[in-house]
Amino acid sequence: MHRILSRTLLGTAVALVVALDGSAVAAQTTYTACRVPDVGAIYMINYAGGPTACLEMTHVMFTWTESGGGVTPGSITEVELADGAVTTAKIADDAVGSSEVQDNSLTADDLAPNSVTQSEIATNAVNATHITAGAVGAAEIATGAVGTAEVEDGSLTTDDLASSVLTARGLAVVALDGTLLNGVNVVSVQRPTNGATAWTVTFNSNVDVSQLRFVLTPGITGTCVAAASAEDALTSAPANSVFVGFVGTGGGGFVDCGFALVVF
Repeated sequence: MHRILSRTLLGTAVALVVALDGSAVAAQTTYTACRVPDVGAIYMINYAGGPTACLEMTHVMFTWTESGGGVTPGSITEVELADGAVTTAKIADDAVGSSEVQDNSLTADDLAPNSVTQSEIATNAVNATHITAGAVGAAEIATGAVGTAEVEDGSLTTDDLASSVLTARGLAVVALDGTLLNGVNVVSVQRPTNGATAWTVTFNSNVDVSQLRFVLTPGITGTCVAAASAEDALTSAPANSVFVGFVGTGGGGFVDCGFALVVF
């Protein structure tokens, strides 16, 4: 079998040369040949006096059309190309587009540094799963980009706010008889008794009275008192308490009075 194949290949090679120069088969434009896998040999078939089919079932038959002495554009298919035959030098600039690249085949190793810019990223394509933890700093956030929707409820503290925009953390509106008329984060209100000279207003842990950011408004200014004061009770009262005191209009000592106390 090997001798027959060798003689056939030699004879068909001569026929191939004759056919390609056009001297013997000038009118023939379509050629049929067989490729022998793992050998790289090609032999012609379907020519006068030649075989009409591949000599072995494992041989691959293919055709091409000659035009003007050359190969017709588009007539070479993948069966005519050996593995690894197409190198970078054989590929024209801009010849490879999306349709030539297998879906999901490109990895980070295939991309040049800094080759992916904003124009290569689809709108809304980047979400939290694509951003490394801690990767977004102040420089990456546009001016005015963070609003109430971007801030988690209850996450901001006094330390996060400038002094010019502090909001009230504690509020106590107290009647003369000690009734708490309105309160925010208030635990208790104690009216002066048994010689005490100040009210005691105690707030919960959401209010930090040690910052001494108080606004005190007497109940009836100019009538109830001549002066009013508020100070951190420190350790002489329940934790997080404020002492509130008043001085009478007649120049006397401590007087009783309703008030409104705001703690920032």
